[in-house]
Amino acid sequence: MYIGAIGAARGVDVMVEAMAHPDMPEGWTLRLAGAVPPPLLARLERKPGWERVEYLGVIPPQAARELLLRARVGLSVLQATPAYVDALPTKMFEYFAAGVPVIASDFTLWRSIVDGHRCGQLVDERDPAAVARAVRRYADDPALLAEHSINARHAAVESLNWASEAQQLVLAYDAVCDRGVRRS
Repeated sequence: MYIGAIGAARGVDVMVEAMAHPDMPEGWTLRLAGAVPPPLLARLERKPGWERVEYLGVIPPQAARELLLRARVGLSVLQATPAYVDALPTKMFEYFAAGVPVIASDFTLWRSIVDGHRCGQLVDERDPAAVARAVRRYADDPALLAEHSINARHAAVESLNWASEAQQLVLAYDAVCDRGVRRS
């Protein structure tokens, strides 16, 4: 599944094309929830793989939460743009909080999180075949899927949350404020 703004830079073409790849396991579908500009939607509907996509449009937050809680895997194959390479996408942490492992872009920052917590798989974000193979790996190894699901939830509860980061943020603000006071 993928929940959020939908666009080419957010990997929608790769996700849809992965659904048509021979390595994509039978019975798996892609649920997309979010806004899609009409010209992009028209283009996506013509792509091979679209027949395995369930496009839900914009849905209310509670429906998104319920959908997420039923998901097996969350996709975050944002493309390597300056806006995303060093970003921390909220959707990835929402997936973890729901106990949903990710198939994510292999960016250095993301690698430290996904590999560090063993809560997903990293792929070349430009390669639909890599996405399909990652899904296949979960389909073929339910124990790995369960392990990554448990690890995702544990990471969210134990370390990837506001409570664990609050003190660092307060210290950063204090440092910035202290420097400002000294300069006056």
